[in-house]
Amino acid sequence: MVWQSTGQPGSTPFTSILAQGTLSGGSAITVPIGSSISTAILPAAAFNSYNMITTAYEASQVTGSAYTMGIGLTWFADPAGALPLGSEDWQIWVANSAGAAQVCYATGPVRGPYFQITFFNIGSTAITVPYIEMWGSPAVVVASDWRQNAPAMSAQSGYTNNLGNMDVAANVLEQIGLSAVTSTLYFVPFGLGQGSVWSYFQASTALTAAMAVNSTAKSGLIMGNLNPGTAQPGVIWSPGNTAGTGYQAQYIAGRGPLYAVIDVSATSTNVQLNTMLLGKT
Repeated sequence: MVWQSTGQPGSTPFTSILAQGTLSGGSAITVPIGSSISTAILPAAAFNSYNMITTAYEASQVTGSAYTMGIGLTWFADPAGALPLGSEDWQIWVANSAGAAQVCYATGPVRGPYFQITFFNIGSTAITVPYIEMWGSPAVVVASDWRQNAPAMSAQSGYTNNLGNMDVAANVLEQIGLSAVTSTLYFVPFGLGQGSVWSYFQASTALTAAMAVNSTAKSGLIMGNLNPGTAQPGVIWSPGNTAGTGYQAQYIAGRGPLYAVIDVSATSTNVQLNTMLLGKT
């Protein structure tokens, strides 16, 4: 007896509906500078949901390069793509090398009989997508769920990157206990996960500028556009800045990874920042 995709014996297995790139023996996809590239329009009417894996990196990640890549999934009523039924737009992290790239695992409902995937690059460096693989499933999925741990990325000038201890498979979007160096700006990327989120923050001494959690969901993020405090588009939570005081909040993470900027003053400080994904919206 073999357990199949719905978790029931004898059910229909996952079926490949898109296989492009190195995992299927083909070539990696190149997303051009400041542009986009799309797959063909493909059928999906036989399925209730999809499962997908992909990843992305830049061979040279410099000022002006994209820290995130947009992925648009559009559903159509017809094979020509003349009748769109809806779409969902996501941002995923872009690593600074092939070896550092982190897999994005995605699942969601099939919203139409045909679909097309588009990759968007808002940066000044070409993005490599080694592969994208998608399977159709009879399983009923109510909402889309995309997960990706943040990869190694090149540091913006004047910043130090801190990946912390995230594990999106365990709903931990970020977890750091940082003995921060004086007069240092830290870029803290969170793992990708969409839905209701809880965060806790505490710094043993006041920061130069209040810490802020920002979302990449609407506009993505470019290396060179990081700013401390709330001088940043996409701010969704900025706690107080009183030394030794713990702050917590619950908020909604959109379809793009979160990140924080921690601006340490001339006095060293110990920082705790924990963020958990509570559930889907």
